[in-house]
Amino acid sequence: MIDDNENLKKKIFEEILISPVPEVLGENKTFEEMLDESSVNEVNRTLLDKDNKYAHVIKDPHSAEFFIEDLLRTLRPVNEEDYFKAVASSSKFGGSYDQYLTYKEGQMQKSKAVAFGKYFREAALLFEKSLRENITSEMMHDYLYKKMLVKIKSDRINDLQKICSESVDLFSDDYERGFKYAKTYLSVSLSEFEIYKRKRLQFKEALYLSIESGSPILFFIPQCLRYFYDQNGDQQIIANLDPFKYKSLNGEAKTKGFDNIFHESLTGLDMPSILSQIGVPVKIIVPVMDHELLRPERMNTDENHRKVKSYINALKLRYDQISCQKNIDIEVISSLGLFGVPCESSEFKSITEQLTKGGGVFGILTGVFGVSNRTYVYAVDEEFKRNNIDTERSAYYRSREFAELCRRYDVGEAYFHAIKMSDYRSAIGLAGVITRLPKGAEFDASIFNLVEDLITYQ
Repeated sequence: MIDDNENLKKKIFEEILISPVPEVLGENKTFEEMLDESSVNEVNRTLLDKDNKYAHVIKDPHSAEFFIEDLLRTLRPVNEEDYFKAVASSSKFGGSYDQYLTYKEGQMQKSKAVAFGKYFREAALLFEKSLRENITSEMMHDYLYKKMLVKIKSDRINDLQKICSESVDLFSDDYERGFKYAKTYLSVSLSEFEIYKRKRLQFKEALYLSIESGSPILFFIPQCLRYFYDQNGDQQIIANLDPFKYKSLNGEAKTKGFDNIFHESLTGLDMPSILSQIGVPVKIIVPVMDHELLRPERMNTDENHRKVKSYINALKLRYDQISCQKNIDIEVISSLGLFGVPCESSEFKSITEQLTKGGGVFGILTGVFGVSNRTYVYAVDEEFKRNNIDTERSAYYRSREFAELCRRYDVGEAYFHAIKMSDYRSAIGLAGVITRLPKGAEFDASIFNLVEDLITYQ
């Protein structure tokens, strides 16, 4: 049985390497090619990062003794005869390799051996010194590139082997299901998405349950509203998906497109598309985040609600086309209609009340919620900085008051929505519930991740 399992693991591993990746990850690529490419990209990203230790070492190779010594080992000839010849050719040392062997074997006359050994050691020291002094930034870069590439590729192959082992452990001798599990998890790992570390085990459990039972995994892909700031600097809603022309507070003629914001949401469809293309059942809900109309209060008007309704209808038409193209069930719906009003809920109140306790307007979120006061204050500060440099906004929308209002509501709404999303799993028998958070939303992630049954990724 052990041999059978090992053979099955090996078969899954070998078959995955030569099988094509899902279309989302690239056309006409095998997993082995994808592993090679992703390893190269990871090395390049690391070496191009000017803030890490490698950039400093490349700029000044002699600043890191460890890397110098390791690089020197790669520059020295491995073969003994080649090393001797390299030492001899780099100095005035005139001995031959045959003489060196005689010396090494202790067969050289003692007086000659003393002199031979002395001059060879001096020549070797000069050779080593020359190797060290002639190390350039380019040599250090090439050395680090090759070393890191071997390490990263090896790590990824090891990870794949572990995934294959997991798949066999989970599905015993069911090759098809084991293959699907390993292929799906590897595909997600190779995508640009990052499942939060605290949620990776839950993702594996959801994937296993979906493959085992045929239950779908539900993805929430939130869609933001479209805003602009008018010639008075006041925030306004855009009611459709068309390019929108307006005059800013500065009197400039502006055009706000939709492609960028829609492209960001479409990117969120990539992970469920990966699962679907491999044969894992998925369902997608796109909640349009119209709860944002409730803050600040001045936005909560009948006209704005009509605009949002028009916006949602336009989104439904666009997503219906995508649903047909991808053969995935996609539902577009108002977040207020789907989840209810956040600020009226006990979840919203329970977490935002903590913001007014423990000192000052910011209060604390530690204890039950585990989010520090310092983290919250930092989030408000960053929101204020971003808003304040936007010259299209009026004074209110650039104020710290508005920044604090947004972040306080962000906390309450995130916690409320996370709980409502997680409730879907038990309510309609799903294998798991996953939501995508935008890049850079680490503060929001800290709130969403408070809810145990919700899987989050960016």
